[in-house]
Amino acid sequence: MPLLNYFVCHRTLGIKRHDLVLEIGSGGDPFLRSDILVDQFVDDEVERHTGLIIDRPLVVADGADLPFPSKSVDYVICAHVLEHVPNPAKFLDELSRVGKRGLIITPKGDYDKLHPKGGHIWYVWNVDGTLLLKQKESWNEYPDIREYFHQMVRLPGFWKLFDQSYPFFNTILEWDGTIRYQIHQDKQFDFSKFRKVHTHHEPSEGIVQKPTPSKQKIKARMARFVRPLISAHTNIDVPRIVCCLLCGGKLSLMSHADTYVTCSRCETRFPIRAGLLRLLREEMTH
Repeated sequence: MPLLNYFVCHRTLGIKRHDLVLEIGSGGDPFLRSDILVDQFVDDEVERHTGLIIDRPLVVADGADLPFPSKSVDYVICAHVLEHVPNPAKFLDELSRVGKRGLIITPKGDYDKLHPKGGHIWYVWNVDGTLLLKQKESWNEYPDIREYFHQMVRLPGFWKLFDQSYPFFNTILEWDGTIRYQIHQDKQFDFSKFRKVHTHHEPSEGIVQKPTPSKQKIKARMARFVRPLISAHTNIDVPRIVCCLLCGGKLSLMSHADTYVTCSRCETRFPIRAGLLRLLREEMTH
């Protein structure tokens, strides 16, 4: 996203100062106005091109299984995540369950044919307010076109043109209440055709980090000063906002020394590692 848009897009989207904003898959470049970040893969770097930015509350959770009560969030931002998701129907339904309205951004389907990336499973278009998703056969279906396009991007001024023509290269959907979508999937996925595949691993005590580009570091530093001016949610008690994945009950931290939070209703426990609350079904205990 162009740097100027980073500072003003919340106004364009009509996000108010007291709105609670959740961002799914924030990775190394969270939106300035996001109050709570969600990222699922902090133990590997497969889906991240840069280091993970944690400059505000971050919850480790699956975007298709969010630990938030229904309609508890005023605005949900999801940028460049949907094209990676194996089950987009469940993912999109979950976004509209948790949020009242929101924003979805993906590479435009036609652009993704020219400039595909490993891990992109879907071509995505916005057709009259409905997301149209078409399954890829492989991550790089048009290698000849891709090679020709890669020669074009070396031309002087191309990436400046890209920034100036952001809606031309990206699918953008602002939704309110529900998300309309159509999914065209001819057969079950063969993940061997996609370059980026997550392998099973034990959760680490730390966070796997790639280097963070200077542009992202500058944005993160500036966010510390700007966010209190545009958001009323700069001191969030995360356990009070999230809920149990099993029963929807409230979660509580018994003491600051605890390494887990506990559901007050079903007593399910969710761990805290490296200072991050991990609300994933595969990590919960009873």
